[in-house]
This record gives sequence, structure tokens and C-alpha cells, in this order.
Amino acid sequence: MDYRFVIADVFTEQPLGGGNQLAVFPDARGMSAATMQTPAREFGFSETTVVFPLASRHSYQLRIFTPHMELPFAGHPTIGTASVLAVGGHGRSEAGERMTSEEGIGPVTVDVRGIFSRMAVDFPFEAPCHRPPVKTITQVLSLTGEDIVECWYGGAGLPFCYVRLTSADAVDRAVLDKAVWAAGVADGWPPHLLRVRRRVPQRQHPVRTGIRSRCRGR
Repeated sequence: MDYRFVIADVFTEQPLGGGNQLAVFPDARGMSAATMQTPAREFGFSETTVVFPLASRHSYQLRIFTPHMELPFAGHPTIGTASVLAVGGHGRSEAGERMTSEEGIGPVTVDVRGIFSRMAVDFPFEAPCHRPPVKTITQVLSLTGEDIVECWYGGAGLPFCYVRLTSADAVDRAVLDKAVWAAGVADGWPPHLLRVRRRVPQRQHPVRTGIRSRCRGR
């Protein structure tokens, strides 16, 4: 059976000009789970999505795959897929409407305005009491103890190991040692994911969490 797919660039207005690459299968009815993983591995993008239409044209089931595994949720695949479905003539919602993406963590609402999509998630942020070992994280990132301010586990839909570093230079110098990660941290709360961020001044006002995107297909 043949399946149509679209390759889109998310977080950019320029095709082939950057952003986050995303492969979308707008109608994956009849595709097995094993088959879904195969094109994700072949594309090699950070994520590939497959869509299963539901009764309402405003909603659909979305499954997200990295080259190695399925994810219960991810931001840029969610909004990128919504834009592809809305503006690509795939028989779902039209641009200017609200769409519901049924994902592993539950329904996610996406507002689509042309190639611009926006979502705001209201899932609880989970953070276990225990923290990753700082010494091991230092080795994982090929840094020194002076480069790391703190690290912790947390996630809203996807678990991450967050690391706060002292400077942008430390971020640039960080090199992931996969062997150390696999041996020392991978069996912890977030088994596959690691996020590094620079230390920034604390904001003095509340921030609403959301993701916005412009998406160009090609």
C-alpha cells in the first residue's frame, strides 16, 4: 500500500532555510506500528508523524516517532502536523480553525492561522524528588564542576534531564558523551533525553507556556 507524505520545515518561513524538519503522513490508515517506525528511521529527522483521521474533521489521532522510538508528545511535530493538515489540502480542518490532536498524553488543542500554528498545553509539570548525580552529568557533558549550577528531572508529557550551566560558553563547550550517559543516567527517570540550557536572569513576571510556529512545506 502506498502512503503520501509531506516534508515540512517548522519554526521558519523559508523552505529549505532552516527550522525543524518534520515528515508528515497525513493519512496513515492501514499502516502498522512496525511500518511507522521504518520511515522515521529512513528520514532520520528528529521526528516523523503519522495521522489517523477521526470522525470529526477537526480532530485526528497523531503518533510521533523519532528514528528509534515512539514519543507520547512533542511540540514541533504537533504544531507542524496541524499546519500541514490545514493548508495542504488533506481533507481535515482549514486554516483559521481549532484542531484537536489526540496524542499519547491526551488531547492537544492547536489553533491554525494559515501557515502559523499555536498551541498551549495545560499538562501538569512532573518533577521527581530525586535529582541526577551532578558528577555524572558533568562527565556526560564533558565539562567541569564549575560549569554546572544545578540539574534536575522534569517534564510535561516528555521527561527531561535539565542542566543549568553558568554561561553560554559552557553550552558551546558541552559535548555529549553517549557512553557515560548510557552507563550512568539512562536508566534514571528520563531514559533517553537530555536538555541543556544557559543560565539566564529570573523573570519578574509570570510566563504563559506555549509554542508557536510558522511552517513551510516542501
